[in-house]
Amino acid sequence: LQAFTALMSGNRGGDGGPHRVGAVVMDMAPGLGTFQALAGALDARRDGGRGCRIESSLTRGGATLQTVSLIAHHLEAGTPQPGLTPSGTFAARDGFINVSILRDADFAALCDALGIAHAKSDPRFSSNALRFRNVDALTPLLVEAFARRSVEEWTERLRAAQIMHQKVND
Repeated sequence: LQAFTALMSGNRGGDGGPHRVGAVVMDMAPGLGTFQALAGALDARRDGGRGCRIESSLTRGGATLQTVSLIAHHLEAGTPQPGLTPSGTFAARDGFINVSILRDADFAALCDALGIAHAKSDPRFSSNALRFRNVDALTPLLVEAFARRSVEEWTERLRAAQIMHQKVND
């Protein structure tokens, strides 16, 4: 179902190809929707004395998971825009940390926090679209920088720089 509903197309691996989402989201999404519908039906029966029919489908659950992507696809006239770059999970000295860059100013602050200030003046990385296009050149700089410190040290530095981040818990 992940392939059928195109959920996999939004989950690209390092090889550029679509990959399954690891969790059983295709089962969980309709289950949560059904629970919500059931709660509403029980309230309606209690208040009005009548029951109602509830329908659920794995395919609809898969489509629901893609609501934001479908809206973006429509608003962008079918042309996907580059994702936030850099955003992802990086290995620190003692664990992993996830980082999301929302604006160009965040990228500059990230470069300063990581000690790679030279990257923020590199023309290949001057905008999100260019960072996305040149992610293969940018990623090694980030990987090398993150490996130098512990998750706790990065948390302090990224918090001070107001960069959206979170330690990846086990």
